[in-house]
This record gives sequence, C-alpha cells and structure tokens, in this order.
Amino acid sequence: MIRDEFQLKQHLYRTMAQSEQNLLLIICSIVIILTENCHISPHVDECGNVGLLWNCSGLNLYRLPILLPPELKNQNVTLDLSFNQFFSVTEDTFEHIATHSNITSVILHHNNITEIGNTTFQKMSNLCCLDLSNSHLEKSTIDPGAFLNTSSLKFLRIDQNEFQHDGYPYLSFSKLTSLTFLTIDIFPRFFFTKAFENLENLSELEFNSIGIFRLSNTSFLGLKNSPIQSITMDFRYHVYCDVTEDLFCSFPVISREIVLNFGGHCDVIVALRSLKCLQNRKVESISLSSNKKRFESGILILNNWTMEYLANICVKNLSLGYNSIVFLNATLYKTTLWKCLEKFDFHGNNMHVIDVSTLMSLLTLPKIRILNLCCNDPPTSKTKYRDDPFQIQKHRFIYVNITLSKNLKLLDISDNYFHNTNGWNLRFVLIGEELEELYLQKTNFPLHTITKLNFPNLIKLNLSENSFRQVHSDMFQGVRNLHHLYVLDVGLNNTAHSISNSLFKNLKNLLTLDFSKNGLAFLPSLLLMDQKHSLTEIRLDHNRFSAVPSVLTELKELKTLYVRFNLISKFSRNDQRLFQSLSNLSIYIEGNPITCACTGVQSLKWMKAHQNIFYDLNKVLCVESKIPIVQLLYEKEWRKFELNCQTDDWLVFSVCLLFFTIVSLTIIASVKRYRVHLEYVILRLKNRWKGVHQKSNEDMFLYDVYISYNDADCSWVIETLYPKLEVLNIKTWFGDKDSIPGRWKSEEIVGCINESRKVMFIMSESFLERGWHSYAVQMAITHAFHNQRQRSIVLIIKDGLPLDRLPNEIKNIWWCIEHFRWPENEQHDEMIFSTLSKILKPK
Repeated sequence: MIRDEFQLKQHLYRTMAQSEQNLLLIICSIVIILTENCHISPHVDECGNVGLLWNCSGLNLYRLPILLPPELKNQNVTLDLSFNQFFSVTEDTFEHIATHSNITSVILHHNNITEIGNTTFQKMSNLCCLDLSNSHLEKSTIDPGAFLNTSSLKFLRIDQNEFQHDGYPYLSFSKLTSLTFLTIDIFPRFFFTKAFENLENLSELEFNSIGIFRLSNTSFLGLKNSPIQSITMDFRYHVYCDVTEDLFCSFPVISREIVLNFGGHCDVIVALRSLKCLQNRKVESISLSSNKKRFESGILILNNWTMEYLANICVKNLSLGYNSIVFLNATLYKTTLWKCLEKFDFHGNNMHVIDVSTLMSLLTLPKIRILNLCCNDPPTSKTKYRDDPFQIQKHRFIYVNITLSKNLKLLDISDNYFHNTNGWNLRFVLIGEELEELYLQKTNFPLHTITKLNFPNLIKLNLSENSFRQVHSDMFQGVRNLHHLYVLDVGLNNTAHSISNSLFKNLKNLLTLDFSKNGLAFLPSLLLMDQKHSLTEIRLDHNRFSAVPSVLTELKELKTLYVRFNLISKFSRNDQRLFQSLSNLSIYIEGNPITCACTGVQSLKWMKAHQNIFYDLNKVLCVESKIPIVQLLYEKEWRKFELNCQTDDWLVFSVCLLFFTIVSLTIIASVKRYRVHLEYVILRLKNRWKGVHQKSNEDMFLYDVYISYNDADCSWVIETLYPKLEVLNIKTWFGDKDSIPGRWKSEEIVGCINESRKVMFIMSESFLERGWHSYAVQMAITHAFHNQRQRSIVLIIKDGLPLDRLPNEIKNIWWCIEHFRWPENEQHDEMIFSTLSKILKPK
C-alpha cells in the first residue's frame, strides 16, 4: 500500500512537471507569435548610428523572446517596445538581445513600469538613446544603480512620469555623466540639486511643465557645470511672474538658442528682465514670442528700462512677436544688440506708436538681413491711441532719403496703419542695395510720396491693399530686377493714370504679376510690352473681365493664367487662338459664369477638346444649372447635349422661317391691297424732294374740274358733258389735250387733281364693273383725302344707277361729297346747267 502511494505521488509530480513545461511552451509560443509581428526596417538613431529598427510597439508584450530574428544578429539595433505591458525592467529583460545585437537605442515610453532594477542597462554598453517617458515612474521605482555602466548614454527622455510626488532619484541621475540631451518634468518646488553637477556634458534641455511653479536663482543652480547651449522654457500658464533676474546665471555657456514663454499670467517684460546674466554675451537666437497675459491690463511699453538687459546682448536672431506691445520707445542705436542683430521679428503686436529714432535705428541696423514689422492691429474705438495708430512720434514732416542697411534682405511692414498720411508733406527715396523682399501690403502707406524705389536686387514686392492714387510713374524704375509683383486691391479701376502704359516699363525680369481684386475690365494694350519675354504667371482673379485681355497675346512665355471670379461666360475664337498660341499654358477659371446653354456650344466644344489646360475645371459650375461643367463634358452627356442643341436649332430655324414666311405673305398682301397708297406716299416724297408744294384752298387752280370716267363713257363725256361745261365756262382737264408726254401715270393723276378745284367721277354701270377699282380712281380719292379736300369730290350718277349699288368706299364718304343724278331725259338743260354751275363754279 505504501508502495502504491509512493508511485501515485511520483505520477502526480511527473504530471505537474509536464503541465508546467507545456504551459511554459505555450507562453513562449505566444511570445514568439507576438514577436513575429514586429517589423524590421532600416533606421538611423539620434546618435547617428546606422542599423535596424525592431519595432514591437503596441503588441501587449511584457517580456522579450529568447528566440530572436536572425536579421538582428550583430547589427546596430533600435528596440521599440513602446505601448506594451512591461512592468519590470531588469538586467534579465535585455540579456539575450544584448548578446545577440548591438543595442544603441531603447524606446519604452507608454508602459506601466514599476521597477527598474540594478545594472539594468549595463550589458548594453553602446546604449546611446533611452526613452522612459509616460511610464508611471516614481523615485522609488528606480534603483540607485540602474544606470551603472551607461557611459555611452547621451539622450534620455524621462518626462511625463510621477516624480512630482517625491522628486527625482538624484543618486541615479548623478551616474549619467555622458548625457548630452535631457527631457524632464518641472513641477512646484522642483530645482536641480547638486547631484546634477555631475552632468558635465549636458548641452540641451527640454521641459514638461506640471502645475504652477516659481523660477528662482537656485532653480537651475545644479546645471552650472553643464555646457548647455540651447534651452526652451515654454512655461505658459505654469510660472508665477516673480521670475528672478538671475535666471540665466546658472547657464554660463549658453549661446545657441533661448526660447522663453512665460505668457498666460505674465507679459514679455518678465521675460526681458530675466536676461540680466546674459549681458555682454553672444547668443545665436532668442525667442520671446507670445509672452502676453490672458487678460491684458494697461498699455505695454518697451522702453529703455524693459530693454535694458536685451540691448547689451549680442543676438543674431530676435523674436518679439505676438506680445501685445503698444508703444516702442527704446534707444537702440549703437547698442550691442543694434550692432549684432541680423533677423528681427516684431510682427503680430498691437503697436500703435513708435518713436522716430527707434524706427530709424531698426531700419539702419548694420547687419540686419530680415526685418519683420508686420501685422499690427489697426485702430479701433476701444484703443487709447485710436487717433494716433502706428504714428511716427514727434516728427510729422520728413524730408530725407531713407537708406536701409546694406545687408537687409527682407523688410516686412505689412498689415499696419500709419496715422495721418495725408499730412505727410514729403517726397522720399527708399534705398536698399541688397534688399530682396519688401512687403507693404495691407497698409495705408502713402505710395504717392515715394518718387522711386531704389532696390537694384529686389526680387519680390507686395504693395497689395494700398492706394495707387497719384502714384509716381517712375516708382518702379529702380527695381528692374524684380521677379514677383503683387498689386491686389489697389484701386486701379478708380484712377485714371495709375495704370498707364508705362507703369511697368523696364521690368524685363518680371515673372509673376498679381492684378487681382481691382475691378478691371480691360488692360492697356502696351502695359506688358516689356514683359513679353519674361512673364510666366499672371493673376487677374476677382475682376470684371468678360473676355481674356488681348494684351496677353504678347506674352510669349506665359505658363499660368488665373482669371477666376470674373464675368467670362464663354471663350470667343480670339480667346481660343490666344490659348493655342501659348504652349503648356495652365488656366484657372473657377467662379466665372460659364454658360452651358446652346448659345455657347462652340465654346464648350473647344473647352472639351482642351480640358488639359483648365486645371480647376472640376470647380467650374454651369451658370444655368449650378452643376460642375465636367459632368457635361463626359462623352455620353456631351452627345445628349449636342443632340438637344441641334433639335433646338432646328426648332428655332423652323419658327423663324414660319415667321418670315407669314410676314412676307402679309407684306405682299398689304402691298397688293394698298399699292396705290404706297405709290402715293412715294410720289409725295418725290415731289417734296423736287420742291413741289401742294396747293391750298386760297391758291388759283389751273382747272375747275378733273373728270374720271370709264372708257365706255368717253363718248358721252365728250359729246354730252363737256359741251355743257364749256357753255358754263368751266375749265376742264382732258388727257388728250392736257397730258404731258412721258409723265408717270400716278404722277399725272396726282398733278391733275392737285391743279383742279374739283374731281368728278362719272358713276355708271360700266364704271362700277370695270373702272371703280382702277388706278386713277384710287389715286384720286387717296390724294383728295390726304390733302383734306374731301369736298372737292363730285359724283355724277347716270343710267339710273341705284344708290345701294354704290361701292362701300363711296358710301363711307357720302357725308362729305357732292353728288348729282344725271336725268334720263337730257332735255332739262336748265336744271343740269344750274346744278353743274352750283357744284363746279367757285363760290
């Protein structure tokens, strides 16, 4: 029984051992599988070591595998273990990989490390870079001997941990004698202790701020032996404003770059007064930008006191931008700063007043290359200096030539407001031998006071959003090397002389010209004559062009044309010829009211065939439907569009043809019906041209009566009527004896009627059948009525003709004519003579 119990225990032990081995194999397999997802790629670390990056980031690893990729064998390796589950980092953690590869960098940020053991990194003798940030480290989690034998370690990031509770493990840090770069947390009551004095190679510091703290003369005292060349103190909203003036006494060799931001609670004066210990030293760059309070109070003035320490520092690059400085009145001339400054950035302040001597000092800095005075706030109703914004103090009238520094390359005075420019009674010349870029846009700078810009090496000039009113015609004659000119929104459409043909004369090197936002509808024909072999880009956006300016045909080198947001609805054949004459041209036409109606089909067809030159065609909308024009130019849509246009064209043609046919028929019918009236009008015009006057009632007539009759009644008229008229001594016009040979019939009839007191119609059966619609009768009635001689018409009715058979034309004027029914018994001569005498003889 005892033997059986012993055998059972042995079996259980063997089973448990086997289970442990299996579990270990499973865990190792999982680790191996996970590490198989690590990526290997070429890499150069911060120390310049060339090798491989083994990226195992974000795989939830808590240990490294025993089996390592053969590619890493004897290679310089950067090991990225960030965003994993490492809790304990000891010498065993890196044992295998340290013998397999030459580890130069280890990245462990964003792990939850609770222990860094003794001599953890000693087997990685060439370890140069170590990142332990964001790992929840505390003072107690780091063994005093954790960094033993790390003589090659130069870069250490240990910020964003939990050291603010108990402080740093100073003893461990004292071992990092080779460190040159350190990123570290700063928190309340923190200061660099004596332990940091061993960091005699530390040259660069970066800080992560936690809470609000004070900066005293002992805050960085432990770094006095460190050769720190650059430092960034971005403590915005984290520092109290009682910063010591001796702040930089702990940095005896700092000379490369200083960045200070004490804003939020403090203004720039606090930063300026902290520079005391840098006097009489050289510093490559000092940036004091954005040092302004969250809630501003009072007027910020830079004067001799605030600039006292900075004026005595030899700084090459100085930035004082975005500090809400209102008043600049400091003596800079011939100071150490004035002699050394090469780049000065003063943009984005609220500067409203600048002392003239200070301004002249800035413009004449002997070594200055870049001077940026851009973007000061324009005057507002809430500003104390609203009546004197950015004014030149004390001196309103200046009669000088301004000679800029010989080294000045860039001058930016854009986005400023100059007070009372109308009162500047001056004419001056700006001289800058080496100036390459000048920015004067968005100011009210009085360009009319500049007789000449004497900048022989100027490449870029921006005068946008100023006024070209009364600008001097020779202003650009001293900038003949100019490459880029920007004159947006300068009111060229409102000034008669500012856009003369000679404005850009001699600018034969000009490459870019921006004429946008000027309300231009045309360009003078000779404006760009001197740029025809140089200009490669022209911008005409936001103007009023309805067609591409013809002056562009002279630009042989034009490559880019902007005509966005104009009034171009389609491209004419002249425009098309212009575009085709220029090779490799890129056109931008967004915002134009391009028509997609059938009236513009020829233009659209050309655009479809040359889509490659329109670089923003996908942004162009049809003015009628507001859909992208590119949709219309798709082959299927285009065929449908052309078919619709052809249908519309045929419909329009048909309607027009029908209209003209109806009009023609109407005209023909009217002419046929009113031929007599038309000829009468022509005849009157002809007579008026000849000087023939119509007779009035008071004039003497040649004849008493003109008789109109049908040929069938001719014998009756000659044998019966005419003898009776002769007896009554009534002078009668007869065609046989009184007509003029060769005279037009219409002219003859009108002449007879005009020269006769009465017009007599013999109304008989034959006259009704054949004569009433005769030319003579119609002309006679027309002439009589036109000359208001309706009473001159006499109607003799014979053959017993009933009145109801009379024509409507006679019935309509019955009220104004005289009529006489000829008796069938012609023996009643006395009655006939009496009636004829009464009707025909003058009263």
